[in-house]
This record gives sequence, C-alpha cells and structure tokens, in this order.
Amino acid sequence: MRVSHAVLSEVKRMVQQSGIMEKSDHVWPDGDLKKEGILELEVKLGNEHICFVTIKIGSTADIADCEDNEGLQALYYLSQDIKALVMSIMNLHTKRRLF
Repeated sequence: MRVSHAVLSEVKRMVQQSGIMEKSDHVWPDGDLKKEGILELEVKLGNEHICFVTIKIGSTADIADCEDNEGLQALYYLSQDIKALVMSIMNLHTKRRLF
C-alpha cells in the first residue's frame, strides 16, 4: 500500500511529539519471542536512526514494573497511535473500494 506525503508527515509528527527519539531501551525488559513476544520499533528520522526492542506490551499495567516506565510508556502509546492510524487508513481504503 502506498501512502501520501500527508500520511508520512503525520507519522513524522507523531514520532517527534512522542519524544521517543530521546529514549533508550537499555533498561527495558528483553523480550522472548517464544514466550510473550517482542515489540520492535525502528525509526529513521532525518540523520537519526534508532531501533527499540522490548517485551510485547499488552496494557499499561505491563509497564509499571519497568525501571524506565516513562520511556516504555512513550513507546507503547506511539505504537498504539501508529497502529490506529494504519488501521484507519486500511479501513478507509477498503470502504472506498466497495462503493
């Protein structure tokens, strides 16, 4: 699926507004792909390139035990926002094709 520059600009705005580029995953729990799964987000924004890997987060309750719960919370909310945007775009695309 191709997206417009407006969609890319919105994702860029979401990433910048989240403050995730200033966070580090060094103290976040390591994920186990076979047990609970992993959450991975790779961001390239301008000259910055960063990759975050942690456990799959089911809800905000999973964040409470983390040493850096502020950073993990930023990742969780950003991933939920991006997921909602993608699902909305896919839904609009499907509806448009039906009519």
